[in-house]
Amino acid sequence: MLIIKIRNNKIWPWLLLYTGTTIFIYLFSVSPLFSYSYLTTHINMQKCIICFLLYIITLLCLPKDVKRASTYLFYLIYLITYVPTLMYTWMNNEDIRYIVYLTISILTIEVLIRKFKGISLSVPHVDHLFLLIFGVYIISSLFLVIRNGGINPNTLLISRVSSTREGIEGGVWGYLLNWCAKSFSPMLFAYFAYKKKWLWVSVVCVIQALLYFSFGFKAFLFSIALLILISYVLRKGTDYFRLMPGFFALINIISYFFYKFDISKLPLFTFAYRTLFIPAQTQFQYFNFFSTNKHLLFSEGIIGRLFGIKYPYSMPIGYIVNQSVYGANHYSNGNTGIFAYGYADCGLFGMILASFVLVSIFLIVDGLTKKLPLHIVVAAMSYQMFILNDTNILISLNTGGILWTVLLLIIIDPVISRNNNDSISNNKLLKSILT
Repeated sequence: MLIIKIRNNKIWPWLLLYTGTTIFIYLFSVSPLFSYSYLTTHINMQKCIICFLLYIITLLCLPKDVKRASTYLFYLIYLITYVPTLMYTWMNNEDIRYIVYLTISILTIEVLIRKFKGISLSVPHVDHLFLLIFGVYIISSLFLVIRNGGINPNTLLISRVSSTREGIEGGVWGYLLNWCAKSFSPMLFAYFAYKKKWLWVSVVCVIQALLYFSFGFKAFLFSIALLILISYVLRKGTDYFRLMPGFFALINIISYFFYKFDISKLPLFTFAYRTLFIPAQTQFQYFNFFSTNKHLLFSEGIIGRLFGIKYPYSMPIGYIVNQSVYGANHYSNGNTGIFAYGYADCGLFGMILASFVLVSIFLIVDGLTKKLPLHIVVAAMSYQMFILNDTNILISLNTGGILWTVLLLIIIDPVISRNNNDSISNNKLLKSILT
């Protein structure tokens, strides 16, 4: 079987552009503005050399088969999780051991994706079930908005959005909100866009906007923007592997000029600060804490409850880690991503185990692309890759909605085959990557 591959010499300049702007935005915008939260600058050139050597090694091992959804999804994780954490290590003189462990985890994923093929799944045609799911999504979303008091005026002002989220319930209603906004919405958007049912695409966008204006989570709006971008890129045959780092570099450049000329700090806060460097910083905070304290051993979550593993701390671990950094009077939950949480569970072994779980998800998703057009699968799953930068893998599977997204992909019109239009757009995509 012919496997079409990415050519490294085509994507490296764009990756270097993204890396350069990421370094620049940290040194000249993020660190000066947010140094009070320990995003400081303490450059260590020896660690810089080590980090760039690790960068080259992982770049050489990137999955290259552009017919597999896992190649695209892992690339997103690589860009938003690994690259900024790698650069942050030497710019703030963090512990080099963690970035070595993270590199081992990244290499594990790269090797496993290259080694194993997708897991094929087959289910009967279930159009009516999908329509039922769409109906449940609409009813559930509107119910959540009404239950939360409707539109909150504070969401119209960026400076007051955070106050909107105070007092939002967790539990079953929090789970339902996550599932509607982070799983059902991206999946339905991708499906209806593929079917060219633009009325229903508009309905999904409106509902997502209503969820934002009620609950104030900016990520709800970001997810739709990301879906539109990725769906357009893959359908039109534009080179995803050059465009994504180029697009992120453009956001960094725009963020800097908006900050420099006092236009707005929102782009800087939303992308460089909140998406790239806060997750990078939090990973090291977890690593530093669990380098000298008891590991969780999967006690915080469903595995601990099933096997009776005693949780060793008095509060959720996010609060414990934050208080170890900012003091006992600091009371906020500091979430982290799948790799640092894997380390919190059982060190390097936990990080590698999280890598295996992620690869298993990728292999299932790869199997789905044999029946579904590539752009549906990648678009539906792309936002979940951002969530993994800020959430434990097991939590993401359930409450974060990854499991629901995969299940939806399994049942969503399984008899769809790549029609002529899909073949044309995929051919354009392959051609643009190879030329």
